[in-house]
Amino acid sequence: MSAQNDCRPVAAATRLSLTGPGGVGQYIQPSPPPPGRRAARAVTLPGFTGASQSEIAIRLDKVRTVVIADCSNSMRVSLWSGDPDDVVGAAAESVFRLLRKFGGGRATVIHYGSDAPADRVFGPYDVKRELKPLVRAARDRPSLGGTNLHAGLSRALEVLSALTADETLIGWIFTDGIQDVSPQIHAAVNAFPTNSLHLCLIDRFNGCTPEIEAAWKTIPWNSFTRLDALDVRALGVQLAHVYATATGLSIATQSNSRKKV
Repeated sequence: MSAQNDCRPVAAATRLSLTGPGGVGQYIQPSPPPPGRRAARAVTLPGFTGASQSEIAIRLDKVRTVVIADCSNSMRVSLWSGDPDDVVGAAAESVFRLLRKFGGGRATVIHYGSDAPADRVFGPYDVKRELKPLVRAARDRPSLGGTNLHAGLSRALEVLSALTADETLIGWIFTDGIQDVSPQIHAAVNAFPTNSLHLCLIDRFNGCTPEIEAAWKTIPWNSFTRLDALDVRALGVQLAHVYATATGLSIATQSNSRKKV
C-alpha cells in the first residue's frame, strides 16, 4: 500500500445529497449467526520508527482517521459472509492500540449498509483517551441491509470538520464491493482530500465480479487491496504502513507477540 501526505481541507459544510439509489446492493435476508464461532482477536503490531519518540508522537497526533465500514448482510451475517469472525474489527483494534501507544490522533467510525444512519456515526474519539468506545464502535457492527457506499461516503463528508494545514486524513473503506460503481461514488471520493482514501475489498466468495472490481479500480484511491484471505496481523500491518507512509515514518520489524487479555 502507498500513502501520501497530500491533504487539503474539507469544509465542514461540505455535503453530497443522496439524489438516487447510487447502486444499492441487493438486500439479503439475514441468517442467524453461525453457532460456536469466536470473534478474531487483536494482535500487537510492530511499532513506528524513523524519528524520535517525541517526533513520532507529534506526527501521529495530527492524524485523523475515518473508518467507513460496510455492514451489509453479505459482510456481517453468516458463516458464508465476507467477515464472519470480524477480522476487520480485530485489525482496526490492533491499529488503534498501536496509535495510542505511539501518538494518538482522532478517529471516527461510520457504519453503512443500504443507508448510513446518523445514529451509526461514532466519534471523533481521541485515540489515547477514548480507546474503549472507539474499539467498541469498530467491532460492534450491526447488519444494515444492502451495500450503498455512496451513503457512507456522503455521511463521512457531512460529519468531518475542516482539516487544519498540518493534519492528515486517512480513510479506510472496508467492503465486499457487491454493488454498482456509480458516478455518485466517483463524485463523493473526489470530494475527499487527495490520496486520503484506501479501499479494502473483502470478497472471499467472489460475489464482486471481475467487471465490478475493474470498475472499483477506476476510482482514484490512494490504495486498493483485495483480501482473499483474512488475517488480522497481515491486515493490521498493512494499515500500519499506511500511517507510516503518510507521516514520513517506517514500521519496525514485525513482532510475533499477541495482545494479552
